[in-house]
Amino acid sequence: MKLLIRSIRPEDWSAIERIQAESYPREVLESLEALQSHWRVSGDTCVVAELEGQVVGYLLAHPWPKRTIPPLNKVYSVLPDDSDSLFIHDLALSPTARRSGMGRDLVRSVLQAGALMRLTTASLIAVQGSEGFWKRFGFTVCDTLADDFVAAVRCFYPASDFSYMERCFIGQGGE
Repeated sequence: MKLLIRSIRPEDWSAIERIQAESYPREVLESLEALQSHWRVSGDTCVVAELEGQVVGYLLAHPWPKRTIPPLNKVYSVLPDDSDSLFIHDLALSPTARRSGMGRDLVRSVLQAGALMRLTTASLIAVQGSEGFWKRFGFTVCDTLADDFVAAVRCFYPASDFSYMERCFIGQGGE
């Protein structure tokens, strides 16, 4: 089996939409336009896992100011000037690709791109019990968050537990 981690192409979006629908509850699915906006502002940090010619996973990330949250399910076309952290917006794998190591490969690829961009940190919101996965890459939970930040996340994930996690690019290789 030949696995390829590569940049997203326009023809990948139907597979990305399908994988999103297979991975998340309906009430938190984002529109195609919102998903594509991440890619449009930072194509180098949005990748897919392709296995035998089929897209089986994706990771969307882009620079964003540390300890703030990008608009969820919103279309945006520019990044804030003070974007100093690589925000990992979404990682999802098709059911057949889970527990295969492809998620690890997607994360490594995007973290490498973020380091090359000379960003200071990477950050994300861990949902669906994924903290342990992210800890393997050097991410740690940040417990001191502004109330407005927590409220913004709660608007999108009202019934879910979540953790905001960060890692530094310097001196933290992770898995």
